[in-house]
Amino acid sequence: MSVRIVGRTNNVRDNWEVNLLDVEVEIAVGGFRGLFGAKLTLGHLARLRNELAQLHSRDLRELAFEPYLSPYNSNLIFKIKGDGLGNFTADFDVADEPGNQLEFRLSFDQTEIPEMLNGLDAMLIEYPFLDNSDS
Repeated sequence: MSVRIVGRTNNVRDNWEVNLLDVEVEIAVGGFRGLFGAKLTLGHLARLRNELAQLHSRDLRELAFEPYLSPYNSNLIFKIKGDGLGNFTADFDVADEPGNQLEFRLSFDQTEIPEMLNGLDAMLIEYPFLDNSDS
């Protein structure tokens, strides 16, 4: 699975959506392939990066990523669980705009987390948090 940032939902700095990103999620697992759009905030990506780092260092055994967006509903929700031995399962629940839903599970081990962290770091550097205050 990969996530690619398409761009900011709104480039106007005085709008809270300046920190809301349009992303494309691509799923390629075995014989299954899929691509769909989603919205994520920079805050959610930063939190995911920090919690994923904690999973890697074994400070956390479970990570729940449920970015509830208002006025948007999240269409990318997942939970990662570890077994304490460096093995993880990620249960995903994704949906598109018409309401079609897909649930799936991916397995990975701790050696794959540094690459995930590097990808999240690159996203957060390319799309830094912007202050949307009027002052």
